[in-house]
Amino acid sequence: ERCTASVATLQAALKDGGEEVEVLLALLCLGELGRRVDVTTAAAEAVAAELTTDRASESVKAAASFALGGIAAGNPAAYLPFIFQRVGDDAKLNYLLLQALREVIMSQSSVQGPAPAAVAGEPDDATPPLSEVDVQSALQLLLRMCESEEEGVRNVVAECLGKLGLLAPDTVMPVLATNAGASQAALRYAAASASRYVFVDRATLADAQIEANAPTLLGLMGDDDRHVRRAAVLALSSAAHNKSAMTLALLPSLLPTLYEQTVIRKDMIRIVDLGPFKHTIDDGLELRKASFECLDTLLASPTLAALLEPAPLLQALASALDDAHEIKLFAHITLERLARTRPADVAEALPSLCEPLGKTFAARLKSDAVKQEVDRHEDMLNGAARCVAAIECIDDLVCTEFTEMVTKAQKNAAVAPRIQQARQALADGSASRAGGDSASAMDTDN
Repeated sequence: ERCTASVATLQAALKDGGEEVEVLLALLCLGELGRRVDVTTAAAEAVAAELTTDRASESVKAAASFALGGIAAGNPAAYLPFIFQRVGDDAKLNYLLLQALREVIMSQSSVQGPAPAAVAGEPDDATPPLSEVDVQSALQLLLRMCESEEEGVRNVVAECLGKLGLLAPDTVMPVLATNAGASQAALRYAAASASRYVFVDRATLADAQIEANAPTLLGLMGDDDRHVRRAAVLALSSAAHNKSAMTLALLPSLLPTLYEQTVIRKDMIRIVDLGPFKHTIDDGLELRKASFECLDTLLASPTLAALLEPAPLLQALASALDDAHEIKLFAHITLERLARTRPADVAEALPSLCEPLGKTFAARLKSDAVKQEVDRHEDMLNGAARCVAAIECIDDLVCTEFTEMVTKAQKNAAVAPRIQQARQALADGSASRAGGDSASAMDTDN
């Protein structure tokens, strides 16, 4: 009775159309209540109405989407058909309705993972399971919507497909693997993007299907479409982070393709004529950025890092040091890491790394540079300086090219203080660690 009264009060708040904060609170509460009790049809209709009303702000519409998903999760038989029927009717509502569907899928216990032990006497909050018919209907709807022109819609579709794969792996995972070979790039992109969401950091009932289909899905890194390749690279990053044991067996066959994505391709660079000036657009930048992020993830894993052979890794790093600002950031961080963890490999490849580092130190800003350009320049100089300081710590380092590059850089009044600061920061860090080790040893002796 108290739940019924609460639902009526919240429904009235929507009907009265009070302050936005009151409407938001009512929607969020109805969504949470709807997961646990079957709210009235009138309340569900009131929530759905907030998706289309002209007076609703984007925040209210997002809350209404969440609420509709919660209500449908609590009683999928009654309210899920509404979502299935309305998606596609109005392009403006597709994203919100798919977000509601995402809430339904995410509410399933097999997607959420094992719940903490329930407190004695408390009811089970698990939502009703989706039927096979619901799963099939959701799958067909998502496959239909993956060709949407809106990027936001495609991203939600991918997440829903991935989470649906955790919920019904025997049904969904083979379909994703089949679509990896589809002629339509949209279906291949959806398959690659969805696979990013099936790699979760816990054991699931879907693991057998995921492992069986992972080679096909991650193999999309070699696709003809750059968007598909990037989606597959992001999926590999997810797999490396969350399923390192599963990734271990696949990585040797995937690494050559991953390294290919780090190369600057001239055929992906175009010049757009904007009248008084021309603008260069690098269509491969986001793909290279995702690839270096993936390499950074692999290097952070003790198990997977051992599979990264020095020659192709350092070759990719040399290219990254001479790439765009976003790529250089990862290159500097990675080179610092490798100077500590793989000093011999860095020392051997150092001649090829000196030229791009020297170019960074020698770069000059234009007289009319804006603040963003100045900040980027500062980032590059500081990052390269930290690399120099880290490389200088390599034992028995002998490299003429490196010595000449550093000597030349230190003649630059804008660079020399940065290198000295990087050296001092490294020395302070080493002293701090040494002091901590000494204190720990004394505590042990006492």
